[in-house]
Amino acid sequence: MSENRNCPNCGAPYNVELSKCPYCETSYFDLSCLQIGDKPFYLKIKDPARGIVFTQKCYLKNVDVSIESHETYADSLFGYKPFAVCTSRDLITNLSLEAVTENDNLMTVIKEAI
Repeated sequence: MSENRNCPNCGAPYNVELSKCPYCETSYFDLSCLQIGDKPFYLKIKDPARGIVFTQKCYLKNVDVSIESHETYADSLFGYKPFAVCTSRDLITNLSLEAVTENDNLMTVIKEAI
């Protein structure tokens, strides 16, 4: 497998071992290794607003992808039937994770130095 990919935002090639595109700084996280109902994995998330990093062991329980269309309805000035126009679409992705206790802990929280 190639160690380089193209940034989905700006198209520039970059090394997949990086977490951000070096050109436009778009974050890139490949979650294709996560399997629903398979082995647990460790999730590590940084909350810069509170200055903490938390780590938890969890399973990927569910992935749901849905598309919503937003329409505007209009009447014709010339006597035609009312009609609808799609003004936008949203793609919504929801990941459901279930935490697994490890040594009687649901997560580990580390306060970062400011």
